[in-house]
Amino acid sequence: MHKVTVPTPTETKMYLWIPVSLSGEVKRLRIIAGDGTIWQEIWMRFENVDWYVPLDVSAFAGDSLSFEAEAPSQWFAALRFSSRLPEREHCQRPQLHFTADRGWNNDPNGLVFCNGVWHMFFQYNPYGTDWNNMQWGHAVSRDLIVWRQMDIALFPDETGTMYSGSAVTDREGALGFGKNALAFFYTAAGGKNDWSVGKPFTQRIAVLRPDPEAPELNGTMEKTGIVALEHIVDENRDPKVFWHEPSAAYIMVLYLNEWNFAIFRSSDLGNWTLSQKLTLEKCWECPDLFCLPVEGSDQYRWVFWSADGYYFVGTFDGHQFVPETERLCAYAETGSRIPYAAQTFSGLEGRTISVSWLRLPNRQKPYTGAMSIPCELSLARTEKGLRLRMPYVRELEQYRRELTRYTNFKQPIFLPDNGNAWMLSIDAEGEFDAEIPFGTVVFKDNVLTFSGSSFELSKEKRQRLAFLADGEVLELHAANDTICATWEVQPQNGGKVQIHPRLSGTVEAVLSVFDVPER
Repeated sequence: MHKVTVPTPTETKMYLWIPVSLSGEVKRLRIIAGDGTIWQEIWMRFENVDWYVPLDVSAFAGDSLSFEAEAPSQWFAALRFSSRLPEREHCQRPQLHFTADRGWNNDPNGLVFCNGVWHMFFQYNPYGTDWNNMQWGHAVSRDLIVWRQMDIALFPDETGTMYSGSAVTDREGALGFGKNALAFFYTAAGGKNDWSVGKPFTQRIAVLRPDPEAPELNGTMEKTGIVALEHIVDENRDPKVFWHEPSAAYIMVLYLNEWNFAIFRSSDLGNWTLSQKLTLEKCWECPDLFCLPVEGSDQYRWVFWSADGYYFVGTFDGHQFVPETERLCAYAETGSRIPYAAQTFSGLEGRTISVSWLRLPNRQKPYTGAMSIPCELSLARTEKGLRLRMPYVRELEQYRRELTRYTNFKQPIFLPDNGNAWMLSIDAEGEFDAEIPFGTVVFKDNVLTFSGSSFELSKEKRQRLAFLADGEVLELHAANDTICATWEVQPQNGGKVQIHPRLSGTVEAVLSVFDVPER
């Protein structure tokens, strides 16, 4: 074990650059503050330097930090302090789907709209392209499409690593941090680092106090030390908290174990009472509960959601959720099941917007995983009953530029070769075949087939569908956005599209590209 002590510069804003290797054995690094307390415990590789992870050490200005690790001397020599951030790791990335600057990301956490800014926190390991060191990354956007990554928000500590959670506004300042402070509920995953061996999973609270002069709320959250819920069973986790106006209470939905969930109520965000335990077959992790309008009516229904995209439509009175449907799936059952752990934003009125993690391996890239393009949720009446409708948020349209319109093709469409994300929208009456760069599309007998997957569409005479390609992501939206599927593909610039109506069918298509500024 080697130990090196480094004096910390005194500049107001200072980052410690941690060198990260993608090769070698995973070992533990501990960063210890001048008073002898552990500040960071990180599991990482030390063989060479593939990138740097910046940690804000402004709080230690004029102090010293010690580094303990079984690492070669050249690794210690590569440690750096800088007043600036490292450059974003450049490679061919998706334009419309958020990817972390470097490292692994998974579940979206603490999604919230505040002071005109969209905040997306997420499970994050900047020290490698695999799952480890779970903490909360942070990105912000003014329009839900162009995101900028910020400093890490929640670090692991002696209570455990930082698992998934959510955000809610403390309306009356009941937690003691002022009215409208943002409260972030997270799972402290005890036993998931050496620091917390023997400790259980608990639900805890951190806060950020909104400042209209600094709406991006950059920086580390303040952990309050408040334990909202002590350990209940196994790895109970993923608290989703929201305010329920009709029953005048905050609601927490929590995953317990196996297929079991619980609903709690509170008047002050600190003290919680169990109101329901429920078992939902084949559902687990990352629950959400939200109210949606039924399109074409003045009715509303509640949706109970789980990580795999399985959901139930029903009623909720602030105490009990009662399903009215069988288990449904938001993602086409026969398509790729890449989206996972979706969460809806808090801080919104009149809109329900959801983001999911896309489980992409991103081979040979400096990042693993991506986030979906945000979708706006509602319930649509279909031939099979109520179903989730998930169109892309309207903010996407400002970046879409129509290239060409076609009717009953005699010549192929040539896709752009500049790396831009593109969308092919097809409006067909009757059956058709289409060749796109990633496979063959066939619509016949009300069934759409593509890439080995089949999707039963409605029996309407006219069908509308769209393929969106963005880097290694290909998505299909069909049946009025009630069918959504995602595939991993190899990024492809250019290519040819040919569409052929069958018999008396007619086909119209629009090819568009997206002009998105560099992040």
